[in-house]
This record gives sequence, C-alpha cells and structure tokens, in this order.
Amino acid sequence: MRETIGLGQLRSNACTYLERVAAGENIDVVRRGKLVARIVSVGDWRVAPIPARSVEPVASDAGGWVGLDELRTRAGRCFDRVAAGETLSVVRGGRLLARIVPAGDAERTPIPADPSGGIELDELRKRAGRYFDEVAAGQTIEVIRGGKLVARIVSVA
Repeated sequence: MRETIGLGQLRSNACTYLERVAAGENIDVVRRGKLVARIVSVGDWRVAPIPARSVEPVASDAGGWVGLDELRTRAGRCFDRVAAGETLSVVRGGRLLARIVPAGDAERTPIPADPSGGIELDELRKRAGRYFDEVAAGQTIEVIRGGKLVARIVSVA
C-alpha cells in the first residue's frame, strides 16, 4: 500500500520522506483533502539535471527543479506548480533525489470520507494517547469536525 502524507508532514520531515523515495518507495501527497501529487523514485542517485539559467522563459510544462530547502520552506508554491501540471525534480547537493509528478485527473477528486468511521475532534482531544497508539500501529484516523472531514492522521513509520 502506498503511503499518503499531507503537505505539512512533507515540510516537517522532508529528508526522511525523500530518503524513503530514493530507496524506491512512492509517496502520495494530499493537500486540502485532495490527492495532488506523487513523489516517485528516480532509481539510482544521479547528477541533477540543473539547466543553466537563460534569459528565455521556459515553458511551464517543461518541468523544473527545486532544492530540498526550497521544498521545505515553500512547499505550497511547489505543489501549486505541480497541480498546474508541472513535474518537479527534487535536488540535494547536486544529486537528483526524486520527482514530484501530478496525480492524474481521475485521482484529483476528493478522497471520500465516511463520517461514521471517523472520530470527532473533541474525542481526539480526550483520548489522544489511545488514537495515536492506533496510528503508530499503522491505522489511519479520520478526524471529523462539524460533520466534515478535517484531517487524516497517518503513520510516518
């Protein structure tokens, strides 16, 4: 099963996730309840395809690259580019770590939430330890507030 993470998780633990991708895993990225991108492995680490800067603007669909620090600090902007159809190469120390590719149009639809399967935010506050033990065991917890899904808590292990 492919792991799904939120944008904040990626921002907080970018190195960990990119090391896992470099080892061959693929990770889906969710933003505002929608699958927006997939981070895919590039196989063996390679020299990054960093083009020389030119005065000619590059076509937006040509793809680009982003440094690890920029991915951490400007993740929202990076994923706006991916949502617009651009593929980004993630670079660290002159090495290509991963590619971030748009999720297919069919996969951009919101992930359906089953309110009966989730827990209310107040319940999470009261019994957080219990629920985080379940997450640590590999379960995903959906958090509901006002009848709407507001978060998914997923394991990063």
